[in-house]
Amino acid sequence: MNYRKPVITGRVEKLRRSNLTIEEIVRGRREATMFGIKALVCFEIMVLASHATYTKIVAHSYWAFMPGVITFVFGWGIVDYVILCRMKFLSAYMGFYLRRYVDALDTLKAEGYDWEKITDKNALSYWQFYWAKDLKRFEQSLFDYLRSFRQTEDLLRRQTKWATANAKLTRQLEVVLDEFNVAGDERLEIVEEFSSFDNPERRKDFLERFRTRVTHEGWMQLNQWAHGVSGVHQFTPEPVGSEEDFRLMYLRREASKVKGRASQFYYDALNAASRHDKIRLFKRALSEDIRSAEENGKTPVVVDTTSEMPSVQNEVKHLTLQNFARERLQNLAVFATETDWQMCREIILALARPGQSGGRFNKHYFAEDTVKRMVRRQCNMYGDILFRPTVFDDAVSWLLRQGVLVTKPKTDERTLSLSTRVSGATPAGAEIISTVLRLKREMSGLPS
Repeated sequence: MNYRKPVITGRVEKLRRSNLTIEEIVRGRREATMFGIKALVCFEIMVLASHATYTKIVAHSYWAFMPGVITFVFGWGIVDYVILCRMKFLSAYMGFYLRRYVDALDTLKAEGYDWEKITDKNALSYWQFYWAKDLKRFEQSLFDYLRSFRQTEDLLRRQTKWATANAKLTRQLEVVLDEFNVAGDERLEIVEEFSSFDNPERRKDFLERFRTRVTHEGWMQLNQWAHGVSGVHQFTPEPVGSEEDFRLMYLRREASKVKGRASQFYYDALNAASRHDKIRLFKRALSEDIRSAEENGKTPVVVDTTSEMPSVQNEVKHLTLQNFARERLQNLAVFATETDWQMCREIILALARPGQSGGRFNKHYFAEDTVKRMVRRQCNMYGDILFRPTVFDDAVSWLLRQGVLVTKPKTDERTLSLSTRVSGATPAGAEIISTVLRLKREMSGLPS
């Protein structure tokens, strides 16, 4: 959309200050329509009068004077009514957009958003403005788009900022996995769960918990091997050190791979007196390595972060539908009193897939782990709640009991799908199913 700020003439400035109400704008648009109709009527009369004048002139009749005068009068009336129609319509049009919309665009521009990326086909359109039946609803749709555009821009900026830190954290995870020889399906599962978090802080927490757990398990295994069952040949005759020493050894290996500003903490750790201070400084070196990557905008590996990001236009559409769906599913709070209704909402949204083709209904299933990853991502990016696995499991169980979800029987891995069978659900489940089906029909009818 090519947005051009109107030239602040005296008339436009007057319209901006007048702050017309919707009723006054509708009245002005209706008056413009009436003037347009009058211009058409005058045009019809002028055509008839012109034909009569021509006929009289051909017949050499003096009565050609009368239709000629009528032609001139109604021709002048056409010009007058067209000018009035244009003036009334432009006043209503500019009054509508100057009322709030242009100020909103100015605010976006002042806050550093690139409004040239706005592609709302309904914005600043004469045709859409004229044919909008309810201007209040039309205005709300314009602001819904701007709100979604702003959220999307913030989201893409945040993803760009997070990409460098996530690349560093991914590299640190790979170092830990390599140090402890984690491979095969276990490695894939850990990497998949780690990658399901978009927020670097969540990845940091996951990495710290995994590092602590795998270090403890490694020390326990080594300790059992050194002091294990009698009669087994021991390859490590020396006694195993404390768990803190074992952890320090692996932290030293990790921190030795950092560079730049973070390396100073690593060297300070080497000179620290106590093991506790060494561990603290080694962990500080790893954290500083991530923070410096965020500030410098450089990644340790070549990662094309922009290719995976959706276009602003598609993401705005997706986010708009997400907000629309969340608003329609607010009544879940009335039915889901035994569990977290917001988690139920996120599960339903993950399966219904607003803004995307199709959905998982009846015999179209998603694996439960896949649904869990999708819900976790929704909570991180779009939702207003934190993802908790126990709450997720409880919500899935409740939805299954109510008949809202169905699962494929006799499978090793549980799969989930939304049900459309109102008759096989509880009263609360039937209301939820009806709401979801109505939501899908409404979303399919929304303009793109």
